[in-house]
Amino acid sequence: MVEHKPLLNDNSKKLSLFYATLCIIDVFGVYPIITLPGAVIKCGWLGIPLVYGMLGFQVYTASLLGKAWLIAETIAPDQMEQRNRYPYAALASITLGKPWERVIANLLDFTVFAAGIPNIIIAAQNLEELGDKTSTFNVSYCYWILLLGAIQTPIMWLGSPKDLRLVSAISVAMVICSSIFINLCIVYDENDPKIDFTRPSSFRFDDNVLIWHNLLITYGIIAFQFDVHPLLLTIQVDMEKKSKIINAIIYAFLFSTLLFSITAILAYWHYGTRINYNILQTLPSNIWLYLVIILVTMQLCFTSVIYNTALFQDIEDYYQIPREFTYKRCIVRTALMIISLILAESVPRFDIVMGLIGGTFTGPLMFILPALIYIRLRLIQQQYNNLNNDLTTIDNNDVDNNVIVQQSNSTIDMNNKCNYCVEYLLPRFVIVFGVILTVTTTINTIDKIYRYVNYQPPCIVNLF
Repeated sequence: MVEHKPLLNDNSKKLSLFYATLCIIDVFGVYPIITLPGAVIKCGWLGIPLVYGMLGFQVYTASLLGKAWLIAETIAPDQMEQRNRYPYAALASITLGKPWERVIANLLDFTVFAAGIPNIIIAAQNLEELGDKTSTFNVSYCYWILLLGAIQTPIMWLGSPKDLRLVSAISVAMVICSSIFINLCIVYDENDPKIDFTRPSSFRFDDNVLIWHNLLITYGIIAFQFDVHPLLLTIQVDMEKKSKIINAIIYAFLFSTLLFSITAILAYWHYGTRINYNILQTLPSNIWLYLVIILVTMQLCFTSVIYNTALFQDIEDYYQIPREFTYKRCIVRTALMIISLILAESVPRFDIVMGLIGGTFTGPLMFILPALIYIRLRLIQQQYNNLNNDLTTIDNNDVDNNVIVQQSNSTIDMNNKCNYCVEYLLPRFVIVFGVILTVTTTINTIDKIYRYVNYQPPCIVNLF
């Protein structure tokens, strides 16, 4: 489908580097603070290289995706401008072929849609826990799911990330406040610390823990929590300076990693390995915890609004819904929200959904496809430059051929070993690494579902 009106026709509405960074931080949200410390601690010392190594890989592949879009715009600017509301699929089309465009689009839509379900469930369960701890109200999270869905729906009627600057700013502020309050809960916990640094024997992890099993679980959690790739290109095409997307990626990852690291260090110092995957379940009941639960709940709702924009835009383009605010947009997005609520009521085990999405579906979007698309685009760019140089030679016969050869080879300097490793070897290693991790974690998650899941009636059975 050809679009006749560009998405961005007013530079004042484009995202600055600051707001692009906020959008990415908002996508990460509070998950790294409340669920990642426990997962990493349970992995023992291997959890440290795992988490920071994985974050490094994600920064690298996200930057590859941003570079790929810049290259594609130089090669086929008109085509990229026409398809800038579903940029990931557009890159797949230009590099892998037209049949892959719909495949990638469907995978992307499914991943984004499914990722919003745990947000709703966790937010609803937090509100139920808040009512239990304060003894002020006793409402099942099954009903909280419906209420949260009703609150989120009007916000989701907004357009793309450039229309959600205020939402992103408020959401990031909630992330920062949540981090501060969680750390205060840990520091001022009146219970004695579970670890004594004066005794070396206490400074160790549980030897009975299945470390490798926990490593795979933690990988899935990290992949789920830091998977900005589905939304990254949507943010980039809305930016004033698209080349600054790499800076936004680095700043956002550094910021969220800092918040996670502080909480993880404090949690291990005070609780040792006796920490739940959800750190909120470990913290003592006090005013700080109540504030955290409220902020986390609100932030998860805001994150869902930002994260789902790529899905909304793709579906709206597919059904040729105008990009301006119309009742059709409201109907489509409301219908998608209703489906999400039905699934949230039907699948109360959010950890299973998170594991499947993080371990199985985000691997191709996070590791395999960005590196593969970048490799293909570099080859296409080299052919494009060679063709232009040949045309220049025909029009300018007096031009030194040696200069032309040097220009044609400037995109990839194979004589530079460092550049060769970065441009040629590393992307291919990432593809192999991604395939192995995706297959391994998928098998592990299926085995976990088969062996450990206790089936229980979902909310939808007893809701009415």
